[in-house]
Amino acid sequence: MDVEELVQEVTDLLTNAIDRKAEDTRPSMLYCRLALEAIMEYLWIKNGESPGKKLLLAKKIQHIKPPKQFLFWGVNSKTNPHIHWSRGYRNDQAAVKEVIGYITDIMKKVIGREIELEPIDSPLLQEFESQLDELKSETTDLEAEEAQFMLDVMHNWHSFIGEIYGVEFSYDSIPIDEFKQMEEKGEVDTGSAVPGNIPRAFFHAGKTHLFVDELLYVCKEEINPQARWWGVERGSSLEELASEMRGWIGWLNMRLVPEGEEGEVVQLYPRLDYLPPEEIDFEELRRLGTYSILKEAFWLRGVEEMRPLQLVSSLAHLRCDIEWGIGSRNAPAENQLQGIPENCMKWLDFTVVKHHDGDEVLLSMKEE
Repeated sequence: MDVEELVQEVTDLLTNAIDRKAEDTRPSMLYCRLALEAIMEYLWIKNGESPGKKLLLAKKIQHIKPPKQFLFWGVNSKTNPHIHWSRGYRNDQAAVKEVIGYITDIMKKVIGREIELEPIDSPLLQEFESQLDELKSETTDLEAEEAQFMLDVMHNWHSFIGEIYGVEFSYDSIPIDEFKQMEEKGEVDTGSAVPGNIPRAFFHAGKTHLFVDELLYVCKEEINPQARWWGVERGSSLEELASEMRGWIGWLNMRLVPEGEEGEVVQLYPRLDYLPPEEIDFEELRRLGTYSILKEAFWLRGVEEMRPLQLVSSLAHLRCDIEWGIGSRNAPAENQLQGIPENCMKWLDFTVVKHHDGDEVLLSMKEE
């Protein structure tokens, strides 16, 4: 394993640790532990040792005696209680944050490389997740508080989507009695009613976008296990989803996102207004392809340019299963770009910055 592979491996593991810490800090700590083990294997090989030699992590630290050794012992001791069963176990997100800090310090001060986790630290994402957590803790009786629950969730969605796409939404509060009178007089048109399970499904998932298999899983686990679900799956086409999910698809946006090396799959997220399934423009969705999620990847980092490995990291945080063969930062420019599939590269411009130790490739978004 070279240093570029180590950086990517540790970045992926820490990304997974951050993604799961709100649900259960045990898997988060396991990912942190695996990150330290990857670092130790790198140092073990660099030290001229055989990677096949079986030693406990603590023994390897004692044997190699790496610089900043207290950071290694800090990760080892902090993760231990979380990766073994304990009767009185409690979630401890602060401990996860501390361990991640130790590991990023190890990468910077011992390995000489910085780990970039900016997408996860997006202030807007943190605020959105905080609001979801608050709603979950406050909403104990979903049936009794259904109206307010849905209103709060949809306000969150509108705020989040408005930040991404630069639009504003306004709301007028009308007393229920007055609203009923207006309805009786034909003074309001509520249009098609959004199925209540849509905001509830995204609320329970705690995510802004879901693949269809994720949506089905949440619905079965959290909403109605006895329901008859659609005959769709993760790899279903745009047309199949529109046909099978009638009644729901009109309130869901669809976008294509990269998966694997060249493939694309559909990702779903809430619509702000109802769109009849027969009016969905499949040709336009395919023309745009991965544009939407690439734009979101740049938006999450809050930058206009990023290196190829940074883009891979951002897309991984957005749950894309990608397997691009991206060359290291010191590789020739063509090697850094050749692994990006055409369905993504067509939306990207790039510039090459010459440094004494190699070429730096910076990607930016083309106009829609």
